[in-house]
Amino acid sequence: MATVAVLSIGNELLKGNTINTNLAYIARELTSRGHSVVAAMEVNDNEYEICSGLKYLMGKAQCIITTGGLGPTFDDMTIRSISACLGLQYGSNPEALELVKGRLPRNAEMTEERKKMAFFPDGGVPIPNNVGTAPGLYLKHGENVILSFPGVPKEMEPMLISSIDKIPASSVSYYQESVFLEGIYESIFAPVIERLMSYYRGRVYIKSHPKSDGSNEGFLEIEVSSYSRASDESKALVKEVLSQVVKIASEMGGSVKYPGKDSGI
Repeated sequence: MATVAVLSIGNELLKGNTINTNLAYIARELTSRGHSVVAAMEVNDNEYEICSGLKYLMGKAQCIITTGGLGPTFDDMTIRSISACLGLQYGSNPEALELVKGRLPRNAEMTEERKKMAFFPDGGVPIPNNVGTAPGLYLKHGENVILSFPGVPKEMEPMLISSIDKIPASSVSYYQESVFLEGIYESIFAPVIERLMSYYRGRVYIKSHPKSDGSNEGFLEIEVSSYSRASDESKALVKEVLSQVVKIASEMGGSVKYPGKDSGI
């Protein structure tokens, strides 16, 4: 699997004005495809902060995905900051310029601000944006791959999907499924999870999530996930563990409230 880190850029994120739904979307999509999202950061629209975050995450993951800061305004500085941070020449990219021109309204002027959206680092490859104007960036730098997308979710989401094959290929499959237990408290079930995790020696990951159904009774989601070489193997392993969870919960006086969610490719 490829290790992935996400760098979310924008003052609005750190002020709490905008909820970072991009991170959740990226994490879900890449995890379901067998990749491992190992770290995430949010930073201001500031060249020093962007560079610091990028360098830190490049030491953590093979692929770094950035969101935000690709537009025409003065504080859209992501690609310029990446270029300076990595010591790469920064200038107008002919392919990116054509993409920007192709997204402008008819007879719209090619202003300096619009031209800025086509400035790329040496070696950078533009990623088409079929919803907005600013193209994304694909850059291979040493052992790392950097993908930069706009911060607007309706632009970022299709661009991410179209660029999945630019992320180092994953040779594993991922499967996840949950059950919801009634009459079981997290503190009581914690030793059970610990024993199961120990028994399966890292082949599965088991996470408990306390829930509320409006009563004082214990209500717990147990989420089980697994990475493996084959999707059938990970699915079978998850279902095996869940069957043990249900059996043990029943012996402890709990019951399955209703089946949970599943996810796997």
